[in-house]
Amino acid sequence: MNKEDWLQLNQAAIAGRLKRFRSEPDGLLYVKRTPLHDIMIEKQGSQLHFVYADPTSGEIMSRIDIEDPLNLLAVYTQAMMLSLLWVPEPLCAYMIGFGAGRVSTILHHYFPEIQIETTDIEADTLEIARRFFAVNPDQRLGISIEDGRAYLRKRSGQQYDLILVDAFRSTGYGPYHLSTREFYDECKSALAPEGLVSVNLLRSDQLYADKVYTFRQAFRSTYLFKEDIVNVLFGSDAGQVTPKELRQRARALDSTHQFRFSLAQRATEIIPSEQFGDLVDDYHGAQ
Repeated sequence: MNKEDWLQLNQAAIAGRLKRFRSEPDGLLYVKRTPLHDIMIEKQGSQLHFVYADPTSGEIMSRIDIEDPLNLLAVYTQAMMLSLLWVPEPLCAYMIGFGAGRVSTILHHYFPEIQIETTDIEADTLEIARRFFAVNPDQRLGISIEDGRAYLRKRSGQQYDLILVDAFRSTGYGPYHLSTREFYDECKSALAPEGLVSVNLLRSDQLYADKVYTFRQAFRSTYLFKEDIVNVLFGSDAGQVTPKELRQRARALDSTHQFRFSLAQRATEIIPSEQFGDLVDDYHGAQ
């Protein structure tokens, strides 16, 4: 099957799996308490939200527009897709933190040759992703319910073009063992020579500056996407790329793939390490 046929057939399949939600009234569609989270799926207009709830607030972990499911609605998901600026034709990717599978679904759709491995510690993830977010795992998209770092260690010898880390608990923090220098060294050992690691990081994390500092020390070239509370780090041991070149690459990818979101727009918000490193160094040195 050629790429154009795949894109048409897969888009139709995704739309078909979501069609039944059009007639659902707004409100809660699913509620479950697991050992790790209080999970809710709610419908608001044409959107479905995957929410980790607590008694005082709810964090939207993933969302999808049932009328436009290939559009990424959350800024951080679009930002993580900027990884393609460094690896424009990935063949093998690993994602820690599957959630509802939005980023993995987009990679699986637009890159018919890619192999994607994913992990999540929430046992109900796969059921929810299948049932509400049109995820259909196949030989190119695998999901394992286990700790992402432990899985990476088991895959010794595997070489990934991309390693994407989007792991959070309902309290809004990223697990500490996925933020250490030792963890990033393990990621680097599993990267292809021109590979990239990207990490979603909340600005509200109490260890934000330390985590940025650690990430920056781990890689030869680092970059930061920053928009309000959304921060995504990119690290590679390949050579530094200028902001101008990144913007050019983003425009080329938009033209080639015709995404339902604009990489070129998001690329303007990438900061190279020399523009954010000093602030982090000052903060780190004051601790």
